[in-house]
Amino acid sequence: MIKQYTRLVVDKSNDSILHVTSQDFPFADGWEPVEFDPATHKAIDCELDTDFVDHDHGVGVEQEMLKARQILENFEIVADKPVLKSTADAGVSAKVLAISDPKDISDTFIKNTMSGLIVAELVKLGSSEKKFLDDIRKDAPKTPGKIKDLSTLKVIRMKAALNI
Repeated sequence: MIKQYTRLVVDKSNDSILHVTSQDFPFADGWEPVEFDPATHKAIDCELDTDFVDHDHGVGVEQEMLKARQILENFEIVADKPVLKSTADAGVSAKVLAISDPKDISDTFIKNTMSGLIVAELVKLGSSEKKFLDDIRKDAPKTPGKIKDLSTLKVIRMKAALNI
């Protein structure tokens, strides 16, 4: 299963989806994948959980995912939220496991959210962020003092390794 970080550019007058950018890595902070006029259009960001095999937790190489055209044809906006159309293609519907409410999908926000989940899981398992990072520092002395200060890819892989 992969998570697709997705931006929909929507016409404010009729809520039609005009453009889609979707990838398996959070958007770089401040990155605008497509320019639009905020007076007439809005961006709706969300996460799509899809039933594709995850190839290397966020690297993106040969990663299968829903294509922009599939999202354009099979999704709609209802009450400012992305949803599958009632007429969505069965193959696309089968691949979509969940659609988040609109949310920030920037790198910093996603990494901080995942780091919080990892720290909570470590505590639940009887460890701590400090103990965990101290163990890593034995092999990688330059490891930072907080999980949120690791690279996004490392945080994604840690979260996947903990099955959370």
